Amino acid sequence: RCNSLEEISISEAISEIPIGFAWDCENLRKVSIPESVISIKTQAFSHTGLLEVNLPESVMTIEKYAFSECDNLKIIHFPSDIISLGEGVCSNCDNLEEVYIPGSLSVIPKSGFSGCASLKKLTIEEGVEKIDYSCFSNCNLLEEVKIPNSVKDLGGYVFSDCENLRKVEIPALESWGGRDFSYCTNLSEVILAEGLVVIGNRSFEYTKGLKSIVIPSTVCGIGQYAFAYTG
Repeated sequence: RCNSLEEISISEAISEIPIGFAWDCENLRKVSIPESVISIKTQAFSHTGLLEVNLPESVMTIEKYAFSECDNLKIIHFPSDIISLGEGVCSNCDNLEEVYIPGSLSVIPKSGFSGCASLKKLTIEEGVEKIDYSCFSNCNLLEEVKIPNSVKDLGGYVFSDCENLRKVEIPALESWGGRDFSYCTNLSEVILAEGLVVIGNRSFEYTKGLKSIVIPSTVCGIGQYAFAYTG
């Protein structure tokens, strides 16, 4: 373990940051990543003490758990042209407050930001097509979500257990995994877009704050227990 390492400046000769590069360097506070880097591999900075991450525009792919369990991380800036994020990429970053997802990313990954207990602001740009399983579950300070019209698929449990989520706007999805908003106990405003065809199984189960909802005329199927145990 590298307990005394506090700062890393990566050489411009490097194009790929390898698997487990600084894993468990718990006192690492700052890393400088040059424009030469195009890929960050699995768990490269997991379990570090990073406070903020500014990624250069050259980075195209970030693999699974690359920044997971960085308890001090508050802000991470993804490049505007990034094309791939891996499973759990920033999961369980307890102090992460803000996430911006550019439209170049077609899929926001499974468990990508789950357990980010301090996440307050989430921006998802047009262009994203799928939000995968449990991506933002247990983000307890998140209050409002607008899912862009480009999103056609929610992978299941996407925003489950977001206890303070109060408002969500949902586009005309083509696939709905189920339980995507279950146990969002303070959810009180849900806006469903015209063109929506189906509401997934147990999608709003235990949303005890939900008193009313307008279901679009285009909906022709509602899943099992979709509104069970609501307000």
